[in-house]
Amino acid sequence: MSNKLKDMSQNTKTPNVSQKGDNCNKHILRHSGLTAAERENIILLTKENYYINLNMIPSHWKLLNEDYMKYLMHHLFGQIGQEISLKTFADAYTTMVHGTSRVQRRMLWRMLSHPPNPISYSTLSTYLSHLTRTYLEITRNYQDFWAQRTKPILTYKMEAFADFLLTKYAKFKSVDLSRNEIYFEKWIEETRLMQMLHQDVYKCIYSPNYKPFAAVDAEKSQSCLLDALDVIWLNFHLDNPLHETWTLLYSSNLYDDTLRTLADSIVNKGSTVLVMQDTQGNVFGAYTPSVWRESKAFFGSSKCFLFRLDPTYRRLATTIPDKYYMYLNAYSSDSPRGLGIGGPLGTCGLWLDEIYGQGYSSPRCLDFEFGPLLDTEGFVIEHIQVWSVL
Repeated sequence: MSNKLKDMSQNTKTPNVSQKGDNCNKHILRHSGLTAAERENIILLTKENYYINLNMIPSHWKLLNEDYMKYLMHHLFGQIGQEISLKTFADAYTTMVHGTSRVQRRMLWRMLSHPPNPISYSTLSTYLSHLTRTYLEITRNYQDFWAQRTKPILTYKMEAFADFLLTKYAKFKSVDLSRNEIYFEKWIEETRLMQMLHQDVYKCIYSPNYKPFAAVDAEKSQSCLLDALDVIWLNFHLDNPLHETWTLLYSSNLYDDTLRTLADSIVNKGSTVLVMQDTQGNVFGAYTPSVWRESKAFFGSSKCFLFRLDPTYRRLATTIPDKYYMYLNAYSSDSPRGLGIGGPLGTCGLWLDEIYGQGYSSPRCLDFEFGPLLDTEGFVIEHIQVWSVL
């Protein structure tokens, strides 16, 4: 490497060289597919260097999980050596944030490929775990974000999250994925949650001012049924996948544990996420985009869905469009009292009884995909929380 390039990698430039380098770098990145703001962020991140030295990477990517950094280093430097161009450095961002599934597939192959070992289902699962851990470590740096407020993430939940991302690839567990380009590319295209994780991680490490995730309006001391993975998963499936604020409307730890108190807390409060934990440790619930109201008949939108978060991730979407899916009657004696999602009464997909703490998820409910929400029909509630999502 020339003396001039050595000087650049050590960040020793005169003001004139800096100005010239800045203009040159802008020209280099002009046709990279990046926005003007993205180009400025990358130039600032790399301190206006033409070339990026291997030893500079840890200081550029301080937020990056060490295990995930190894994948990126292998992709960027594996076939090149100790130094790469600014454009090569920027191309990784362009690929994961703006690239097609085909372009992303090529980059993932380079990151995961270690000949002669094949790219297996296990290889992908490990990679996704490191990607997710990176996302979580990045969000912990933001005081108002969920990673600061939620319960600890247990190892089996991380594995369950990776399994969910690989749901559509489960039948290829024994296949060398690197020899099946079409399937691999289709999986990337269909796994939109993984695409979101990639985009947010790369935006965070390349753009210092970017903030992912949903903010939360709740005291840190309040017990939360959700962990950060649950919020990532739920946010992705909501109508707006990046809801800015979750506000706690009701918690059985803080309020009277009666159906009427629950109803009074959620009526006319907008879209909600209802989360509950039963005495068996299952965590499950429902998303309701329509406003809750007292009614002796079903109401609301078919955009609601049921979900299970623990011990596995499962989403049950509605099957009948233009049907009413929500029921709430805490006061009238003319109709059954309770809270229901999916009908008809007696076979609800999720039902909370007037006798507080009792509920069921009927396997005979045809309003939702894939049958019952839980392994058993009846359940006893240990804790309930309801969040407003905006």
